[in-house]
Amino acid sequence: MYVGYDSVKQRLVLRYFARAAIQNEIAGWQVQLAYSLPSLRPALAYVQTVPLE
Repeated sequence: MYVGYDSVKQRLVLRYFARAAIQNEIAGWQVQLAYSLPSLRPALAYVQTVPLE
């Protein structure tokens, strides 16, 4: 898990990684959530696969 602050857009960024149970094609998924500050209102959400390296 990663937590960061985007000072330009005033957002709190949370990033999670979920490991794939069977890692034959992908390592897992990355989920990124961005919340507007100071209200903590959801602004963006992204999900992407993470390939095996």
